[in-house]
Amino acid sequence: MFKIVQEKNVTRTVTAFVPGDGTASVKATFRWSFVILPKDENDRLLENQDDDNDEWLTKVNRGFQDVVGDDNQPFESNDENFKVLINIPYARVAMIKAYFEAAVGGDGKRKNS
Repeated sequence: MFKIVQEKNVTRTVTAFVPGDGTASVKATFRWSFVILPKDENDRLLENQDDDNDEWLTKVNRGFQDVVGDDNQPFESNDENFKVLINIPYARVAMIKAYFEAAVGGDGKRKNS
């Protein structure tokens, strides 16, 4: 049976590749909770923005976990810190990727092919 749900709350492990010294990137993960919006609302938010997607990311955000600051202290999940998080390009791209993978029914796990 398929259940119609207008907005679906999900939590995914987000994998970001943090630029390292030299050529290698370092894989880092954190948990992000967000709501998958209906297509029409998602499209409206995305088309009415500049290229930065801040409004859209803020609208779908429900919180994050397993993030620490430069001082290795836990980075509290709140609106101010979310703005800091999405201002980091590799974190932002990883979050957008996690959203759209979940929106198309991906389970967030990669399989070897």
